Amino acid sequence: MKYFLNKIILIVILLVFLISGCRKKNRPPYTPYTPSGPSVGAINNNYNFSSVAIDPDGDSISMRFDWGDGATSDWSELEASEQKVTMFHAWSITDTYYIRAQAMDKKEAISKWSLPYYIIILSNRSPVPTIPSGPLTGTINTFYQFSSSAVDPDNHRVAIRFDWGDGDTSDWSRWVSSGHPIWMEHDWSAIDTYYIRAQAKDKNDSISLWSSAHQIIIVSDSVKLYPHQVVATIPVGDAPSGVVALPNDSFIYVSNFHDTIISVIRTFDNTVVNTIRVGYGVLFLATLPNGNYIYCTQDNTASVLVIRTLDNTVVGTIQVGRIPYELACLPNGNYIYVANSDDDNVSVIRTADNTVVCTISVGESPQGIVALPNSNYVYVTNLDSDNVSVIRTSDNTVVATIQVGKDPHHIATLPSGDFVYVGNRSDSTVSVIRTSDNRVVETITIPGQGIPDGIKVLPNGNYVYVVSENGNCLYIIRTSDNLIIDSIQVGNKPEEIEVLSNGNVLYVTNSGSNTVTVIDP
Repeated sequence: MKYFLNKIILIVILLVFLISGCRKKNRPPYTPYTPSGPSVGAINNNYNFSSVAIDPDGDSISMRFDWGDGATSDWSELEASEQKVTMFHAWSITDTYYIRAQAMDKKEAISKWSLPYYIIILSNRSPVPTIPSGPLTGTINTFYQFSSSAVDPDNHRVAIRFDWGDGDTSDWSRWVSSGHPIWMEHDWSAIDTYYIRAQAKDKNDSISLWSSAHQIIIVSDSVKLYPHQVVATIPVGDAPSGVVALPNDSFIYVSNFHDTIISVIRTFDNTVVNTIRVGYGVLFLATLPNGNYIYCTQDNTASVLVIRTLDNTVVGTIQVGRIPYELACLPNGNYIYVANSDDDNVSVIRTADNTVVCTISVGESPQGIVALPNSNYVYVTNLDSDNVSVIRTSDNTVVATIQVGKDPHHIATLPSGDFVYVGNRSDSTVSVIRTSDNRVVETITIPGQGIPDGIKVLPNGNYVYVVSENGNCLYIIRTSDNLIIDSIQVGNKPEEIEVLSNGNVLYVTNSGSNTVTVIDP
């Protein structure tokens, strides 16, 4: 009996040994991949690094990092095998650091350390502010807005302050992303010339030098710093509408919608010195930056005419969409954008060969059009959909649609490109759009239920001129506070405005009286 009992025990022991011997031994994770992350950084800033490890048994794993400065991270939470693990670290001393990763499976089997990845940690670098932008002239006791931005080489958030040149310095602004503009306002109580500078700091309190200065001349509030007197009235053709000046200010070209001519006015003595035969239905005009050619829309032929200014000859016709309205030339001169009001689109003309290279769908009945000074965006008013389309010129894509007032018509931009002004015909308003975020930030009411039509900004950016068709009036808006500060009576049914590059002389087409009104200081 004892013999059989011992035999059974032996058999059990053998079975246990065999079973345990068949169990698979746990293996540690393979060596993790070399960590990935930035290769250059600044002291006291957190930087993310990632690595991946594979467990040969398919077990979940956790990871840790050796940061190369004597510190090692805690183990991460358990993740699936081959799942990327990310952690961050900051270094307080400039040096080159070697970062390694290690993995551990859920049974606490630990891998070897990975190959190192290095990061160079440098001293914190100061942001660089831009020269402030804003008006060049102003009057005492009036607030004016100025902007600046700062690029931080380490991509830190920045704050900006302004030295106003009168012994006063602003507080620091809120924190913003590197490159984001900051606006502040200031007024001066004494007549003088002031020099405005900007300074920036980053989140580590690294403060920049002061920027170069922007100059503003402050004069008495009794002095009008803008054209405000009618000095001449020039008879032209039937129903003048569009008007454009050559870049050298030598001549003004006026389209006459009910006539077959474009009138050429010599600005020296405000005399019509030539007429160009173009056919019926010419609407609006634009010139290339070099002044060699003028482009004009002709609604009854769905085309754009090209006029050589050397001899005032029509040298080309470009087919576009139906009822082309306003057109705008990019400041770089490479392309002309044409609003086709009956086709709800915009034609893009390449000026090198006067070929339509793209057609862009926008809102309903596009009318006004303007290009920002940097040539990066074009804004188009859509009369029947009460909005503005924003076209990115790099790929001719509509990237934003902005709701404005009722029946938006003409449009203009400040020379800085920071704001765009839109005249809304049916609700007697002008919408002010901030281009940094394409938001309407203010709405200006035109007096007397006016019908805003042509809009033009002076080259210094201080004033916007808006004609009211039903009041035969030209309203002047001060851009520092968007208040209407003056008005001027012009001809019957004013339509469009042009200003010479010196900002001293304005020309207003009056379609009801077949004249052009000339205004200067």
